[in-house]
Amino acid sequence: MPNVMALLVAAGRGSRMGDATGGSAKQYAALDHLSVLTHALEALLEADEVTGVQVVIHPDDDALYKSSIEALGPAKDRIAPPVTGGETRQASTHNGLHAIASLQPDLVLIHDAARPFLPGDVIRRVIAGCVSNDGAIPGLPSIDTVKQVDRHGVVVKTLPRDTLLRVQTPQAFHFAALLDAHEAVAHTTPEQQAIFTDDASIMEAAGHRVIVVEGDERLRKITTPEDLMWARQQVAAGLPEAESATS
Repeated sequence: MPNVMALLVAAGRGSRMGDATGGSAKQYAALDHLSVLTHALEALLEADEVTGVQVVIHPDDDALYKSSIEALGPAKDRIAPPVTGGETRQASTHNGLHAIASLQPDLVLIHDAARPFLPGDVIRRVIAGCVSNDGAIPGLPSIDTVKQVDRHGVVVKTLPRDTLLRVQTPQAFHFAALLDAHEAVAHTTPEQQAIFTDDASIMEAAGHRVIVVEGDERLRKITTPEDLMWARQQVAAGLPEAESATS
């Protein structure tokens, strides 16, 4: 079995949440009595395939982070000390990769802390897909018609929906290849880094083969107040499977 480390990226500010989180970053918003971050960590720690977890946090969030992991009990011993993020998501992930380099993992899972409900079967699918490829990411079919428009909002063309997927996390990669790909863009400007909206795009730019495996609707990312309301409704109703971060 490969040595698999999980990297949980939790350094963002969540500007689209407005006042819905009471002033804190969305990953620390409460879902019942646990934070969004705690739910995501719990799901990763419940996966037998995951050796340990490294979290990347914002430097202002140390107290909130400590409170979130205290709720995990003894399981928190499998979490490495947190590292601080950078100016961009790419920089934050790069910091996290360097933090676990000494552990020499075979594979690494990169997961958004704002996706609290993580079924174990998705973890198993991305790991299995990554073993024989450079990377594997979860995705779901696009259910809406997608239009390409110019900068004035005029439709240029309608894109073929059967070739479009909504991509999620966790994304699995061979650790050494992902670190090298990040090193290649680490010293570019924040504006240049902004074109890489996920780690798969960084691997693709480096010429690596990344495949898509079946995702899960429960992996919805909390981005807006409506997303947070949905997540709280899921917890209140009882999550569909115990593997998806239970309290």
